[in-house]
Amino acid sequence: MTTLLFFDDYYLNRWENLRRRVGQPELEPEATFIDPAHGLASGYPTVFRTETGKWRCLYQGKSISHMPAKISFPLIAESDDGIHWEIPDLTDKVPIPDRAFPNQVIPMARFGQWDHYFDERAADPQERLKGLVTTKIGALLYTSPDGLTWREVEGAEWRPGSPDPPSMAFWNELRQSYVIMARPGRSPHPRRLAVSETKDWRSFSDDELTLRADALDLPLTELYGNPAFPYEDMFVGFVWVYNTVPYQAADPTTHRKYYGGRTYGQLSYSYNGWHFHRSLRDPFIPNTPTGELGAGIMRPMSMIIDDDQCIRIYSSASKLEHGYHIQGADLGAHVMHRLRLDGFMYLESAGGPGILGTRPLFWRSGELRLNLQSGHETRVQVTDLQGQTIEGYEFEDCQPFAGDELYWEPRWKNGNSMASLSNQLLRLEISLENARLYAIRGDLFVPSGRDVRRFLETGEEPKPVPGG
Repeated sequence: MTTLLFFDDYYLNRWENLRRRVGQPELEPEATFIDPAHGLASGYPTVFRTETGKWRCLYQGKSISHMPAKISFPLIAESDDGIHWEIPDLTDKVPIPDRAFPNQVIPMARFGQWDHYFDERAADPQERLKGLVTTKIGALLYTSPDGLTWREVEGAEWRPGSPDPPSMAFWNELRQSYVIMARPGRSPHPRRLAVSETKDWRSFSDDELTLRADALDLPLTELYGNPAFPYEDMFVGFVWVYNTVPYQAADPTTHRKYYGGRTYGQLSYSYNGWHFHRSLRDPFIPNTPTGELGAGIMRPMSMIIDDDQCIRIYSSASKLEHGYHIQGADLGAHVMHRLRLDGFMYLESAGGPGILGTRPLFWRSGELRLNLQSGHETRVQVTDLQGQTIEGYEFEDCQPFAGDELYWEPRWKNGNSMASLSNQLLRLEISLENARLYAIRGDLFVPSGRDVRRFLETGEEPKPVPGG
């Protein structure tokens, strides 16, 4: 099953009266988590589910009692539903020689800051969780089976020097490697994002730049982070856009723009999990009104699809702008947003009917499924490569749909369905009226132009092109 999303026009060759929009996740107020002992503006929460169904959240907290010194502590929270969180007391369960807080999970002797990765495909269950720890002496790797007990992996320096968090990892099926995305390091350079990879979590490649701010951003913008995730046939990321204070001089000690300025979440995407792009520059998870959590900092960090096929996104949020640490103040929390499945980007009719058409597709078998909301009616027709409709599969033959479905299957008169068009090159055209289309699904792929010509000339079946 292949899923076509609409971050750009890569899959399309017809566009009439349509608009592309950025999805808007909805805040779940009950899921807000406040650690009374710590500021969580830079908490960087990683949420995962254990084999028993327990939800856990790894994060770092800046102790309010240690303010204004920027000391981060490695912490964990637990939940039965991923919404209502509790701080566990691990004092007896997880011995730590320098324990300062009941939910601390790593000693502070070799700890500075950290980020985390839940590795579902880990060959060794004892290394299911990876802790990407940065210290003054370098980048250290910790592993854990459950998020509670951790051990340092000797010699696994996953990045030269001591990169400035955040650092995120994900599995790249196309490259058969784990990709780590992080800022290249602590330096006077503007914040930008680089990727490296590993196959065994013991040896790591050099950095390669993948994203940086450009002239379409506001003046002096920097990119603070980009947590990325495999999603269907693509990779989706949440770019942390840092709009710095344009009139402020660089910090005299670091030579970087630092105090003040807001951070919010924008979308990125990749077809190969190595080279990332940005589509529309509209906020995906924007800053909130002044005085609310997220007004100064909103950093989406963790994504998980729940049992209701709803996307949950967990973020660090703060009322204060970047760099402010006020003793005893409400310095932040973790918040959760819900997003419709495939709801990152969508196409909608721009008043009256709108029509989109795909590039040539090789339809292998089975039915077509559309994720859409249709206020009036949606119809589908199938054409050949020249755009001529296939008899019995025209718009007027399609049974119109109005409603809200994740997997709507079009049907035509006389019992016609997509399953009858197996092993053919064809195009899909979709008519939307007062409707939004989020995704196209089916046993299909987009062949190269060369394979299309070869199929037409010789009948040789085309082959998928991994990563577009």
